[in-house]
Amino acid sequence: MKRIEEHMNGGKNRGLIWHWQGSGKTFTMFFIANYFLDRYYDKNPVIFFVVDRQDFERQHDEVLKSVQDEKFRSFYKKIEGIEELCRIVETLKESEFSSNIIPRGIYLTTIQKFQRGEVSDGLTEKADEEASQKLYGLLLKLSKRYLDFLKKGKNPKNTKR
Repeated sequence: MKRIEEHMNGGKNRGLIWHWQGSGKTFTMFFIANYFLDRYYDKNPVIFFVVDRQDFERQHDEVLKSVQDEKFRSFYKKIEGIEELCRIVETLKESEFSSNIIPRGIYLTTIQKFQRGEVSDGLTEKADEEASQKLYGLLLKLSKRYLDFLKKGKNPKNTKR
């Protein structure tokens, strides 16, 4: 928690947590995410759980769906495909330009949805490539703006473009 606070207050260090099998990775991520949601709720937090395997995605989905905290449950969403991920990122980007869009959310996805290639939700290779290119472009724009926002505590809607 100390690393999150330091980073949110302009610190340059990042935290890294090493875990081993059966050490409680899912629960650690949940507690950190829930803390972040509560502590920075007024800053409209967006939290992504990104895992690298479908069995981890199923495990995390089961755990996160079982959370009893209503606020957490109301913001939780499992991302089913790359097109859905692209829509979420577009909404996050649009929220920078409109105070009518509140981008809070807690999302679960696999890293593969950020990659090109075959995906299980039935996209053609061309559609997958187009969605990936659009998503990468949005993520690049979004990441710089949000990193500046988080480091400086400034609202990106009020900064120069």
